[in-house]
Parts: sequence; C-alpha cells; structure tokens
Amino acid sequence: MSTRRYQLKPIAQLDAATACGLRALATDLDDTVTFQGKIPLENMQWLSRLNQAGIRTFAVTGRPAGFGIALTQYFDAFEAVIAENGGVICCEGRCDLLLAPELMDRVGPRLAEVFATLRERLPHLRPDPGTFARITEQVFMRKGLQPGDLELIERVSAENGLAVVTSSIMVHINSGSADKARSLSAVLDQRLGGYEPEQVITVGDSPNDSSMFDSALFPISAGVANIEDFAEQMPHLPAYIADLPQGQGFGQICERILRLREN
Repeated sequence: MSTRRYQLKPIAQLDAATACGLRALATDLDDTVTFQGKIPLENMQWLSRLNQAGIRTFAVTGRPAGFGIALTQYFDAFEAVIAENGGVICCEGRCDLLLAPELMDRVGPRLAEVFATLRERLPHLRPDPGTFARITEQVFMRKGLQPGDLELIERVSAENGLAVVTSSIMVHINSGSADKARSLSAVLDQRLGGYEPEQVITVGDSPNDSSMFDSALFPISAGVANIEDFAEQMPHLPAYIADLPQGQGFGQICERILRLREN
C-alpha cells in the first residue's frame, strides 16, 4: 500500500519556521543514509553541513554496538550512535548500555537459547555477521527468509518473553524493553540539556524506525521513499516523505532543511 494513501506531506512542504527551529537530526542508517549498502560521499558532506549550520546529528540504528563505536571513532559528524535499536549508546570512545544491566543478566541467556533453537529449526537462516559485536540482541538477516519463517521467529521469541522487530535488512530479537524513540529521547535530553519535540527531526525507512515517527514524541519526522515498502507494517508513519529512495532521499531531506535555514 502506498504511503500516499496516508497523506504524507512531501518534504518540499517543510516550512522555514520548522527548519529554522531544529537543533538536532536523528537518523536511521541502512537504506536511509546508505544507498545500495554504502554511505555516499554526498551524505557525509550533508551531515557535516548540518553540523556547521548548528544542527547536531545522531545515528539511531539496529547495527551492533561494535559498529557504533567504530562509526563514532572514524566519522565525527555523528555526535553519538544509538545502536541495537536503542539498547546501547556509543560516543566519545565507549559504548554504554541504555538498558539496566540486571535486565540483560536475566535476558541474555534466553536470547542465546532462542537464537540456538531457531538456528536448529531453521538452518537456512543467516545470522548477522556482526553478532559477535552485539550486547543486547540476537539478529538474523532478512535475505533468504522463507514463507512462515518470520512467524516462527516471532512465536518462539514470544514464548520466551522476547520481542522481535524488523528492519529493511534484519530481524532483531531483543528484550522489548527499549526502542529507538525512547532511547533517543533519553540521549537527547542528556546531550542537549533538555529539548522541545519540535526541535528534532527524525528520519528513517522501515518498521524498527516506527517509534521515531510517533508524533506525540517527535512531531517533525521524514521518511525516504522506500518506506512505502513497509507502510502497512508500521503503527506510526512520518510527517513528511522524500521523493527519492534510500540515501538519495536522505540527501533531499538535508538539502531542504539547509536551504530553508540559509534563506
């Protein structure tokens, strides 16, 4: 179903007052900032230009903690990386849990058990190659899923008190005690010294970004065009949508914000 049926506003309708009021941009990475799996040079430049314009940028991703700390070490456009769908924050050369350690003490063994059970029952599943660098999740790749696989993953996880969230490329199994929006809110409150919801724009493309599109938490949000592939699976959709997919759409969103602030 096309998101056009949900009457999302094209990013061209973002107004100057909204753009000029922004203090932060928080974005998903895969199929949002990336294009065909890579971060284009232009998008690295857009992020730097946002920083120069006074907009602080945060990555909010389902990628593992190890990925997050590497990104912050080598690419300073992101002030912090919230990894593992809200489970971990990486910044200033370290990663810290955003979940209570005692929760992970209880949940960790169940995650490992469910992961092993699913690998036995569905041997064709491909674990995320970055699993070794994860702290709060177990993850399979979406590519290669067969009909009924996701339903079985969800059922086995639920039977063990665990949650499943999907992105455009992965199936994540976790405690369900965090999501991107809740963790982002906590991080922004700490790093910005408090903020108003209208001072942040969130950007994404798939179901695990849906919480960041909750207008009660983040009323200014935008999706890249490929979000249309997942609209029916998402309880919250963004306020605005780019005309272009993946990293090209992200560039379009950044360009609109900066053009309005420069005029």
